[in-house]
Amino acid sequence: MSNSFTFRGALLSAALLGTALPAAAESFVTFQVPGAVSFSVAKINSSGVVAGSYTLSDGLSRGFVRSASGEITGFDVNGLSTTSMSISDDGTVAGHYTDGGGLKAFTRSPAGVITPVVTPGSFSVAYAINNVGSTSGFYRNEQNDDFANRGFVATANGGFTSISMPAGMSGSVASALNDGGDSAGNFEVLYLNTLLKYVGFVQTASGALTSFEAGTVSDPAGIPQTEVAGLNNAGTAAGVFRTVVCPFNCATKSSQGYVRSAGGQITLFKVGGTRSLMNVAGINNAGQTVGDYTTTRGASGFVRAADGVVTTFKVPKMLYTSPSSINDQGVVAGTCLKSGSSTYLGFLRLP
Repeated sequence: MSNSFTFRGALLSAALLGTALPAAAESFVTFQVPGAVSFSVAKINSSGVVAGSYTLSDGLSRGFVRSASGEITGFDVNGLSTTSMSISDDGTVAGHYTDGGGLKAFTRSPAGVITPVVTPGSFSVAYAINNVGSTSGFYRNEQNDDFANRGFVATANGGFTSISMPAGMSGSVASALNDGGDSAGNFEVLYLNTLLKYVGFVQTASGALTSFEAGTVSDPAGIPQTEVAGLNNAGTAAGVFRTVVCPFNCATKSSQGYVRSAGGQITLFKVGGTRSLMNVAGINNAGQTVGDYTTTRGASGFVRAADGVVTTFKVPKMLYTSPSSINDQGVVAGTCLKSGSSTYLGFLRLP
C-alpha cells in the first residue's frame, strides 16, 4: 500500500529567493516540501518530472514526485521509511523502503501502485529504472548470513538476472541501466588483502560482461576506485575515478570524471582545478555528463558536452550546488544549500 500526500505552492521562484537570473540563457527554479528537515533530488525524466526523497520532523523518510508544473506528491510504502532513487519517462519510480528485515526494492506506478521488486535475497535496493520497466540494483541474502552485494537486473514481466561475478570479486552493484537492458556498475574487490577498491563493469542484455578501470594510481598507498554513475542508450558509461588513501582516516586524494564509450575508449577529464574534488552523477542520451566539483568556495555544478566542452554553474545565492541528473532535453536537477542554512532545496537548471 502507498500513502500519498500532495503539496501545492511548494515552488520557490528565483524572485522569491531574492536572486537575479543571469543574463545567459540558463535559468533556475528551486523547490521544497514545506516543513522538510532533509531533502534530496534523485532524477529528472524527459518530461521534466522529478523524483526524490524528504524527511519531516517525525523522522520518517518519504519519496516524492514533482510534476513538470510544480506539484509535489509525497508517498511512503505502508507507512515505512521510503527512498526514491530513479524515475522512468512514464513516471514510474524505483527505490527502496525499510521494514524489519532490512531494505526492500520497489516500483511505484504513476497511479501510485506499489510493486515489490522480487529478488533472491532478503535485502534489496533498486538504483535505476529504464523506459521498459526494468530495474537494476543489488541484493543480499542476509537471512543466510551472506552479506555480499550482488548486482541484478529485474524485468517488468518477472525476469531476473544476477550480474556475473568474475573470480577475485567480492561483490557487485548495478547502479545504471539503459533502455536496451544493458547494465553498468561496480565490482568490489579486496585490495591489499583488507581494503576495498571499485572496478567498473558493463554487462549487456545478452550477458556479455566487461570490467574496466578508468585510471591508475601513482601513490603506493592509494586505492583506485572506478565508480559508475550512468549508462546511456549508446552504451556510453560515465562516472568518477578516485584515488583514496588509507588505512588511517581514508580520504579522497584526487578525483577525475570519465566517459567510457561502448567500444571501451576511456576519456578522463577534470573540472575545477587540480585540487577540486569531483562527483559525476549521470549521462543522458545526447552524451552530456553532469556532476559537481568542490573547492574552498563550495560546490558547483557542471555539464560536459559530448565534444568535451564543459559549462560550470551555481544556483544563485547558494553555497552548495549538487546536480544529480540531466534529462535528454538538457535540464539538470539536483540539490542546493544556501550559506548559513541547514535546509536543502531542490533545483532545476533550464538551459
